[in-house]
Amino acid sequence: MAALLAGLLRVTDALARLGLVALLGVVAWTVLGRAVFGATGGAVDPILPGGIELASHALMVTILCALPRAAVGGLVRVEILAARLPRRLARGLERLWAAGFGLFAATVAVLLGGEARLQLARGDATQDLALPLGYVTGGAAVAAGLIALAALVHAARGGGARPGPAP
Repeated sequence: MAALLAGLLRVTDALARLGLVALLGVVAWTVLGRAVFGATGGAVDPILPGGIELASHALMVTILCALPRAAVGGLVRVEILAARLPRRLARGLERLWAAGFGLFAATVAVLLGGEARLQLARGDATQDLALPLGYVTGGAAVAAGLIALAALVHAARGGGARPGPAP
């Protein structure tokens, strides 16, 4: 189970980094493009069509792919309280929290998956780039499923044993 979790975290960490690089690249290109457009009086137009949409999708990928690491690293912790609890109780509460978060993420994954199927059946598309919206929502469903898996594996492992920071 530890190998499964470690492999999952390596993949989602890499995707989160890729999403962040894409987000920063789109934002930098948009700022540069607007500066060039303004400096040339509109003669040169390097502005990226759908830049806002691309940035929002990159942000979604970054957040959803970073959450599995957060799920096993502890999303919310009041250290002043947790440090005073008996170790067994603190681990039990952490396991309970991870299991609850995992079940919530699994529910979100199922709901997003259903919505993705509906969007694909209707032929819904994103506003600017006309990407099939069902694939965007489906990707979010898969990411929510990975978050659920990470949280549930962490709960099954007993909480407390946390992997180190992302390499």
